[in-house]
Amino acid sequence: MLHRYRLLDALILLLAMGYITLGTDAVPLHGDEPTTIWMSRDFHTIILEGDPGAVAYEPPPRRTTDQHMRIITTNMTKFAMGLAWYGAGYEVAQINDQWVWAEWADIEWNRSDGHMPTDELLKITRLTAAWMTALSTVFVLATTRLVARTVLAHPLAIAIAGWVAVLMYTIHPAILLNGRRAMFEGGLLLGLTAVGWIMTLLVIRHRSWGVYVLAGVLTGLALSTKHSATFTVVLLYSSVGLVAAWELIRIRSWQRLAGLALATGIALLIFWGLHPMWWSDPLAMPELTIDQRRQMLDEQVALFGGYDGPDDRLTGLWNEGLRPQPQYYEADYWANFEGVDSAIADYEASRLGGWLNGQDVVAFVLRSLLLVTGGVLVARSIFQGGPAGRKAGLLMAFWLLGIGALTLLTVPLGWQRYYLPLQPALVVTMGLGAGGLLDLWGRGTHVSF
Repeated sequence: MLHRYRLLDALILLLAMGYITLGTDAVPLHGDEPTTIWMSRDFHTIILEGDPGAVAYEPPPRRTTDQHMRIITTNMTKFAMGLAWYGAGYEVAQINDQWVWAEWADIEWNRSDGHMPTDELLKITRLTAAWMTALSTVFVLATTRLVARTVLAHPLAIAIAGWVAVLMYTIHPAILLNGRRAMFEGGLLLGLTAVGWIMTLLVIRHRSWGVYVLAGVLTGLALSTKHSATFTVVLLYSSVGLVAAWELIRIRSWQRLAGLALATGIALLIFWGLHPMWWSDPLAMPELTIDQRRQMLDEQVALFGGYDGPDDRLTGLWNEGLRPQPQYYEADYWANFEGVDSAIADYEASRLGGWLNGQDVVAFVLRSLLLVTGGVLVARSIFQGGPAGRKAGLLMAFWLLGIGALTLLTVPLGWQRYYLPLQPALVVTMGLGAGGLLDLWGRGTHVSF
């Protein structure tokens, strides 16, 4: 019966995508945007020149900035940006140098010294990220609907669950700010939501080998958007793996387990293929990557200050989950640069930054109510639902609680973009909560939707 809402689905998605895209130009600059654009030159080296060997890893004593940045970042966003500026007629010589982070190196200095992209180049690369963020709304809607079908009774409640999830996603200030910038977060959000959808599809009903192949492709691309996508991928695959192991024990069915192994193999192959740096020593690269990313976090904590203990970590998790406010910069001295305050004021005045006041009582109560209601639905589906509901509930519990716990343990400082992997699971749960409230109201008043 949900087919009657398809036209409204399309309209809501188009409005959400339009809103995300419309605010791209208004977003205040972040210094990591020029650096990400600078790194997109690898598209020219690897794809256009066909020379992947030029970026292959070389062991110490080589420790160039280029190699270090390639180790701690992934290639999907870089390739997408490179394709965008190449398609727009840019040549690699026109791409800016890496941003210089220093109190004395303000925006105008970086611009005059060649470390800032032109306005047109910045717009092109931002649109690349914004379009990926916009496309992720489709997967948010689809995932919420899949789960809602297993835990809700009325078609309208199921439909509203998806619409509310898209709304909560689209008005989220951190998603809008970071997903529009020419950085890795737009690709990350697209990758996380795509994997969330395909694994939900697999765990509930589909066993076609083609779906497992698609799962492997989407997972490989997701892992190539940002290393932190690994946490979500492991959690989702673990939930499907538990279901597969249960089926193997109870009904002697090995197809889901074999399909999951196939998807894993394809994902790893795609990731490896997209990262020529790994080709020279693939077995050593995972440990090297983890080590250098840990060093990067240690340096950030040393420079900007980190959490003092569990209380700070819990506060950070709480604020980003229920009371998000846009974090325009992490380095305090950025506020002293000319034009920063006015850019932030213009962005907030434009009404394109979502629900900006994260301390608003109404926003806090709404998010809390929807999240708690959605969480109760998930718990009920695990213990009282049918076969599909138990599987969907297990996946959502792994996803939501798992990514919350991992974020709590691994994020050492209050940088908002490090909390973005929380958001897809949160908004799906909030959408379920909205559908659950309507479903409960309909039953209590005997309303037929």
